[in-house]
Amino acid sequence: MTWLLCALTSLAAAAEPAPAPAPEVSPAAAFVPLPGFPSLLARDLRGMGLSWAVAVPTTAAFVLVARPVASNTRQLVTLSFVGYAVSTVAANQLFAPRAPVLSIVPNEGGVTAVATIPLR
Repeated sequence: MTWLLCALTSLAAAAEPAPAPAPEVSPAAAFVPLPGFPSLLARDLRGMGLSWAVAVPTTAAFVLVARPVASNTRQLVTLSFVGYAVSTVAANQLFAPRAPVLSIVPNEGGVTAVATIPLR
């Protein structure tokens, strides 16, 4: 009877699926002009949502600021696209899976900001 219990426990232990490996994301993926693209490649929905939450309002604000500055439609479209590209790349850099972590540490004279970049 003990052999049956040993066989069942070995089958139960072997039936557990192996964890999926984390996909490697190239740092160049942050320069794709789609908000949250590196996070999407890494299957990080939090980072993708944060990238969209930053890129869309900053693009809208850039368009509102560029409207009175542009003298014709071509300039407005160009400035709007530049604002979209800059805000998207910045959001992708900020919320990428291997993004730097910013910590603020109080000290004697005030505070110190420390940026930590995770290495492989």
